[in-house]
Amino acid sequence: MSKVVIVDIQTKKSYDDVGGKKNMDQMGVSVAGLYNHDTKKITFYNQEQMPQFIEVLHSSQLVVGINLKRFVYKLLSSMFDNNFSSLNSIDVLEYFKKKLSFKPTLEGLFRGTLDISKSLPNDNYVPRLYKEGKLEEIHAICEDNITDLIKFYDFGKEKGYIFYEDKTGQRWKISVKW
Repeated sequence: MSKVVIVDIQTKKSYDDVGGKKNMDQMGVSVAGLYNHDTKKITFYNQEQMPQFIEVLHSSQLVVGINLKRFVYKLLSSMFDNNFSSLNSIDVLEYFKKKLSFKPTLEGLFRGTLDISKSLPNDNYVPRLYKEGKLEEIHAICEDNITDLIKFYDFGKEKGYIFYEDKTGQRWKISVKW
């Protein structure tokens, strides 16, 4: 059993490709990455390996990710008829939305804490790469996302706080308990 896992999922198709959120089950998974905090290793899974990925999630004490509840768990539930409501999770965006009086941007959290940019051109970027057969690029995006999230999570765990940089460039110190 893993104590903490950090995850990222990239899809084959966008919401536009499948006719909206109601058809999430048709999006597919191009690659899912999972970092085991105990072993310090990232493992990658394709769509056919999702049952193993889901098994690791369910056997972990804590799952950390971005947009877990509104996207990752809904996507996996729609594709594999699995329930994720019992998982102990830190959904980074949801966590900080509860702590603040507004929904923070991922860019502001990562730029403020790690001085790195966290944005892709648009929601269709990875699905376009998938259509073009650029699986290595998608794999690299997934790995970068996980690596950045590891640094972010570990920073907060070690220091007890993170920083948020707003649109004006002001940095705010925010306490965390994870």
